[in-house]
Amino acid sequence: MADVGAAIAASGVPREDLFILQKVGPSLPLGYADSLKQFEDIKAAMNVSYVDALLVHWPWPSMSKGNVTNNATQSSDPLCNTTSLATYDEVGCRLSTWRAMLEIYQAGGARSIGVSNYNVSHFEEIAAASMPLPALTQSPFHIYLSAAQMDVTSYCWRNGIVFLGYSPFGVPDYKVYPPALPAANQLNDPVVVSIAARLGATPAQVILAWMWQLGIPTNPRSMNPQHMKDNLGAYGFSLNQTEMHLMSTRPQDFCSFDSTWYECA
Repeated sequence: MADVGAAIAASGVPREDLFILQKVGPSLPLGYADSLKQFEDIKAAMNVSYVDALLVHWPWPSMSKGNVTNNATQSSDPLCNTTSLATYDEVGCRLSTWRAMLEIYQAGGARSIGVSNYNVSHFEEIAAASMPLPALTQSPFHIYLSAAQMDVTSYCWRNGIVFLGYSPFGVPDYKVYPPALPAANQLNDPVVVSIAARLGATPAQVILAWMWQLGIPTNPRSMNPQHMKDNLGAYGFSLNQTEMHLMSTRPQDFCSFDSTWYECA
């Protein structure tokens, strides 16, 4: 974060012209007091007085799956301390963290607050506690995980939550897709490649255009300057109804989201 803060200062770009998004957890502990402290540390490291969006990175106070391990220190909040079975309460931990987020927002520290990798049940917990719902959520969304995500996206649309789909091209270096899916790398999907050829576009642009026409904003990650420029070309054309249907009916990775991971196993 300090490097980002230094880059912002060196850029000469006015703060009000930047949109800064940061997250609390899960590599650092969640809970009320710990989330407030994380945010103060974020501001100090980046040398900013506010962020434009602050999200809860994970709906669980720890993360462990496959090769991912959580080395976070335990939370000072008994509800979030996973080593104490007598006090640990997964739902209570999420609500305790969300109370901190609301306090940060009300104090002007974040212009908007949201979550990441939340399922419908997690939103319903907040509503049941009579607390305001998040302004936005980030969750994976791509051609093999669109219909499978429609329960979340529909809930968000009904309740005024911006659904921001990340990993629009999938995560081929991590995710092992079922054999029914035609290609782990969605940029090689035959339907996508065919549409791209007709339009004179890149496969990445076709996927981004499809998401945009669905009403799903996204933030494709790239370290390649040319890819960044090319991605902006997704707004220069439209897919027809047949192409939209073909894209939306690719084989789906329907699977159960388990209680310790945000994506299908």
